[in-house]
Amino acid sequence: MADLELLKVKFPINSASIITQSMDPKESSAKYLPVITQLIAVNKDISALKEDLSRLTSRKNQLAIMNDFLSQAMPVIGKNFDGLSAVAELMRIESGMRKDLQASDWNKISILNNIKHDMVSIHTRFTLGLEQPTYISASKPRYLKPAAIGLAAGFFLALLFSLCSVIWHRYRQQKL
Repeated sequence: MADLELLKVKFPINSASIITQSMDPKESSAKYLPVITQLIAVNKDISALKEDLSRLTSRKNQLAIMNDFLSQAMPVIGKNFDGLSAVAELMRIESGMRKDLQASDWNKISILNNIKHDMVSIHTRFTLGLEQPTYISASKPRYLKPAAIGLAAGFFLALLFSLCSVIWHRYRQQKL
């Protein structure tokens, strides 16, 4: 980039021709474009590399926190075979690590929040997930009882309807 800046000073170009030639410079074709366009391409590459470096540094810090937690957690897991007490001890390790952090370090706090979430979900699964299931029985549906009730109700309604129709018919005959 410094060499391109020196070339720009050494060979000045009017700005009218630059505006017409501005395009999205690709890596392979940028070296054949004017110096200003090459500077834009180099700046774009530098900012992309800085962003990647920042992301990788953040990931390195996250992995360092995970490594620190795991190095403290492995002895606890190796000697403690009771799940609830092991999870409680791992939560104490996590809270101890949290006390050592600054409040402005969001990346490390985020990793510790993920660890705490995992520990709480494991603790919940141990305490609530091991309850005895309720008794569920599956049986073949029985159709005889509903069919008998339906037939009896139908017969009773038919009998009631016939009786009402006979009474209605006699009433009509007496009225005439």
